[in-house]
Formats: sequence, C-alpha cells, structure tokens
Amino acid sequence: MRSLSKSLRSPVHRVVATSFLALAAVASGAVPAQATDASVVPSLTLTPSTAAVGEVVTFVASVTNATSSTAQQITLGVDVAPGLRAWRASGSAHCTPRNLGHLVYCNVGGLPPQQTATITFTVTPAAAGVYTSHTYARLNYTGPEADAYATLTVT
Repeated sequence: MRSLSKSLRSPVHRVVATSFLALAAVASGAVPAQATDASVVPSLTLTPSTAAVGEVVTFVASVTNATSSTAQQITLGVDVAPGLRAWRASGSAHCTPRNLGHLVYCNVGGLPPQQTATITFTVTPAAAGVYTSHTYARLNYTGPEADAYATLTVT
C-alpha cells in the first residue's frame, strides 16, 4: 500500500484508507495514469495548474468503469498534497465525498459500464511552491489501484 499521511497510519485509519478507490491524474503537469487494473480509469484535473498565492484552484477527480458490466465496490480518492487543504467537496450521482482536508474520497459502490463518478473540490494555496497531489482508483476496495499525479505550481 502506498504511503499515507501521518494521520492515516493508525490501524483503524488503514482499514478505512484501504477501502478507497482512487483516481489518476490527467491535467497540465499530470503524469498519465499507470493503472494496474484496466477496469477502472482514474483522472485528476486542476484548473488552473499554475496559480498565485490565495487564488482558488478547482480539482476534479473522476473514475470511469472501462468494462462492459457494472463494477462493484469502487472507491475514489485524492491524497491532497501537503501544504494544501481541500474545501467545498461535492460529488456526482454515484459519489458523496468525505472531505478530511488532506484526503477526499467516496465509496462509489456499483458503477455501470462506461460511466464516470466524480469528486470536485477547491484549494486556496497559502504559500508559493510546487504541490503534487496523488489520485488513485481501486476496484473491490482492496484490489490493485490505478495511480496518477497532478502538480500545482503556486507563485
């Protein structure tokens, strides 16, 4: 399992964190998804990908069921880069997100073929720097995950 922030290292939080299906990043500065399970295709878009301190940046994370049947037990999540905090999270019809500030996720459950579930949230960076957020998608809660990264440059 990938490294999680310190607050998710307790056994209880590991169980919760392992239940997430993650997103991959597709955005300016994003590395294409390197899926280990081609049945779920995650993405993360940042608008804009370069911002000034105090400027609102919108993150849109999604996962698509790339199969011909309903995918069950999907979780979608974003590990927000250290130094950023997620605000105002909302989700699509298949996703009611939970916002922990540094981690935003939802249990998609069953996702019909070729359908997409999304999470949208904003960040307002308080300091200049380069911030890379991790997206991940997982099928059956604990299966292999698809990963990608999106980078926000703050000036």
